[in-house]
This record gives sequence, C-alpha cells and structure tokens, in this order.
Amino acid sequence: MKMFDDYFNTAYVCILKPITYIKVLMLVKL
Repeated sequence: MKMFDDYFNTAYVCILKPITYIKVLMLVKL
C-alpha cells in the first residue's frame, strides 16, 4: 500500500505542477 501511495503522489505532482506552471504563465501574460 505504501508503494501505491508513493506512486499516486508522484503522478499527482507530475499532473498538478505543469497545470500550476501554466496558470502562473497565463497570469504573468495578463
């Protein structure tokens, strides 16, 4: 279960970080 949690957290970060980065870029452009 711990291994699965680590995998899920990594996938979550990989998905969330790019979205946050794009949002920041959009705000900077505006």
